[in-house]
Amino acid sequence: MADIVGLIQQHVKFSSISGVLLLCSLLLYSYLHFIMVLWSFIAGIAVCYFVFNTETLVPNLLLWHVRQKKNSKVAELSLTKKTCPVCGSDNCGRHRPELNLVALQPWHNLKIPERVDEAIEEFLNLVLKNFVYTWYQDLSEDEAFVDDMRASLRFIVAVFLRRAQKIDIPTLITDKLMRHAIRHLDCHLQARKKAHLAGYQGDLQQATLDFYGPHLHCAMRNRKTELDYLRKVSEAIFPYILPPQSLHCQSLLTLLREIFSSSLLLPAMDVIADPDTVNNLLLVFFDDTPPPPPTEPPSKQWTILANFAQPRCKRQSSLRVELADILNNQDVLFPFMQFLKSEASVNVLQFCLSVEDFNHRILNPELSSEQTLSLHTEAKEIYRMYCNPNAVDKIMFDDDIIEELREITEGPPEGVVKLRTTTPLFRAYEHAYNLLENTFLPLFHQSDDYYTMLCGDRLQNRISRSSSSKKGKTTAEPLTLSRLGSKIKGVFKSTTVEGALVDNLAVDDADEPDGVSIASGMTEDEVPVAMIEDDGPLRDLSTWRVSIPHVEGRLEPDNPKKQFYVFVIEVNRVDVAVEGPSHWFVDRRYNEFYALEQKMSEFHGEFLDFKLPTKKQFGTKAKEFLETRKQPFEEYLKKLLTRPELKGSELLHNFLTSENQLTTSLLPDINIGKMFKSTAMILIKEKGQHLDSFIQSFINSTEAPKPRPGKLEDRDSDTVSISSEKLANPMYEDNASLDVCDIQAEPRGNEGTEDIEGAFDTILFAAKNVFQIKDQVHHLLITARMLVKHTLENYLDWYIGFKLEQVTQEHRVVSLIHLLRDLLFFDDDPSRTDEQKLERKNKTFAELKKFLPGVLPKITGEEEYEKGCKVFFDLLQYPKLNKQLSYVLLDILLLELFPELNDDNTATQ
Repeated sequence: MADIVGLIQQHVKFSSISGVLLLCSLLLYSYLHFIMVLWSFIAGIAVCYFVFNTETLVPNLLLWHVRQKKNSKVAELSLTKKTCPVCGSDNCGRHRPELNLVALQPWHNLKIPERVDEAIEEFLNLVLKNFVYTWYQDLSEDEAFVDDMRASLRFIVAVFLRRAQKIDIPTLITDKLMRHAIRHLDCHLQARKKAHLAGYQGDLQQATLDFYGPHLHCAMRNRKTELDYLRKVSEAIFPYILPPQSLHCQSLLTLLREIFSSSLLLPAMDVIADPDTVNNLLLVFFDDTPPPPPTEPPSKQWTILANFAQPRCKRQSSLRVELADILNNQDVLFPFMQFLKSEASVNVLQFCLSVEDFNHRILNPELSSEQTLSLHTEAKEIYRMYCNPNAVDKIMFDDDIIEELREITEGPPEGVVKLRTTTPLFRAYEHAYNLLENTFLPLFHQSDDYYTMLCGDRLQNRISRSSSSKKGKTTAEPLTLSRLGSKIKGVFKSTTVEGALVDNLAVDDADEPDGVSIASGMTEDEVPVAMIEDDGPLRDLSTWRVSIPHVEGRLEPDNPKKQFYVFVIEVNRVDVAVEGPSHWFVDRRYNEFYALEQKMSEFHGEFLDFKLPTKKQFGTKAKEFLETRKQPFEEYLKKLLTRPELKGSELLHNFLTSENQLTTSLLPDINIGKMFKSTAMILIKEKGQHLDSFIQSFINSTEAPKPRPGKLEDRDSDTVSISSEKLANPMYEDNASLDVCDIQAEPRGNEGTEDIEGAFDTILFAAKNVFQIKDQVHHLLITARMLVKHTLENYLDWYIGFKLEQVTQEHRVVSLIHLLRDLLFFDDDPSRTDEQKLERKNKTFAELKKFLPGVLPKITGEEEYEKGCKVFFDLLQYPKLNKQLSYVLLDILLLELFPELNDDNTATQ
């Protein structure tokens, strides 16, 4: 009903005529046979309207040019994973889902031509040579670290290739990339029009960037945000492209992030957006010369990077335990069994142990009838538990193994001796043994069970137990000089980690704490229990939510007649499993926020993207003034909690939980007067027992503070200037040279591109807005859209797929990899001169005009045709605009490769 009302409102004149005719039909019923002629005419108009409107499209007529599209909804892990590697079930709910072969070994059954594999291996070896060995060879000759990097790089390449296989590239180009490219063109056209109306004679590139406004890609604000964006992208995709165990190694993640962002992606994006590179790619695209045929026959298929990932480290760690040693050592076998229980895969180990015991007894040449019957019963039990399709502890064996075992177990008892000479049981044992050795043993080597077996319980558990036991102590044990010296070394070790000094003093439970603590300035009985039992490493401040609801007055403790105002901070914890209070309030004064900012700068460097307002020295005690600072202070705390590096910050935790006042002094809690008053008592009562520690503590308290790590000093070091060297590029300067506060929110007038879908709509937009075709021609094209849209777009989809098949031929893929290799590592040729770039530019423009259909100048006119081609071509000659488009297309490609980012908060950062 709503649709009918909408049609009536849309076509008022037609609806009015139809209404008048209906009224005449009712009043002049005797003349209905004459009125029916008019009704037939109106009915014909209505039928034509509904049949031949703009939404009615003739289906594809080129049925012989239809390409089989990929199913984009196929899960990445299901491309080769058909069964669980333990039980063989398609949807195993018992074993860990990440234990499938693709998740643990994404290169499993992933084969590529051997020459392509050699090209990728050469490229990755150059990456390691230029970005790892250059500094690592000065530190160590041990190849174990590089071997781990090789395994991680192989994992990354295999995951990327496997995910790329599920992308339908022609559909991606025609449906998504083309749509965003036309939006980019529309922004440029709108900026040109706006600049022309305003009489602007400046740089159209900057005008287009300004027109983007808040829609400008975040990487284009400036070069620093560009590098930060690439780092965030690398961190966001690491959980999907790295082995699970590598995600716990922060040093490896940092190294890979810097290699990807600073050494690979940033230079690659600079090269791709270079107009000279774009012109070169266009010349290759316009070239109608047939591609060179392969000079060699296709090479054999090869498991991807199998040779590259071979360990180079010849020395095995003395802490490594092989599977054979585990099975023969009860002390190691028990932790391994406990680990397999946690993985719900202890049945694999039980099968191996059962078969070993079975083989020892069946090899006896003089078996009695009772022993034969017992072995047959045991064989039936093994088959029932591990081979039966309905068994709970089923293990995935080959069908021929299961069939042979079934025949023996269902046969007469005497037939069990066939297992001596036949292979099914031996092959089943080998399969289970390899599963333990290749899948579960590496996981065991990196598990808490293995760590506990080698080193005992974790330190945190020891601290918790020992601190709990110390609550009941009332007297201190005497300290030996050696124990005192080791304690001093551990406590006063130089460190730049915030809160580390306090933690070392608080958790050192080998001895009783000293009478005076330099880190805390409190005597022994004044140390709070929370400091001793702190579980800071397990804390995640990113799950905390803060707000400053109001400013309240408080009475001075020393002078109840005076009043001061504080910010009341409301804190909520939204942890999944929270221990302790989940909601509380804490009071903070105005100066404490700036003390927090200064401490954060000392330990973590300055945060350029957010700061507190400039501190005022006078007039800060008035409530009206503090009310104006409530909102910026609240935003500052919220942004601190969103920083990944601060989620375990002891300083921030104390600010939001402790009632003690925060100051900017180096050792704010030291009470010097109290220290000197207690000196004589210490020397007399303790009789020199803690004299060494007291003197050392006093010396440390008088030393000047070390330079803040957050502020770099000027020094002639390559490591200091390396970041600025990578960011410096005269072509891109500082990108758009914008800060977050400089971006103005303006409406972007490209809503007309929202309805563009497909190649034909793109052609219509370009013809109307770029080549300025006449309205009559535009109407004809809209009519032609109903007839040929599906046919043209399906042909284009097929043609792109056909060209991709040619491009992905073995010899051409090798050439592309070598081209990227030479561009990144062997680009020693002198830079192209301006004359050479201008020559290529003019040649590309000429080839562009030849490439477009020859009938186009006749339709649009020579002058409009020349202007339209120039608009198209000039848009590709602006490096910053090319980079803006490149990052938009990169985002689309990343979301195609990693659709999980759509549901991840990291994707919005």
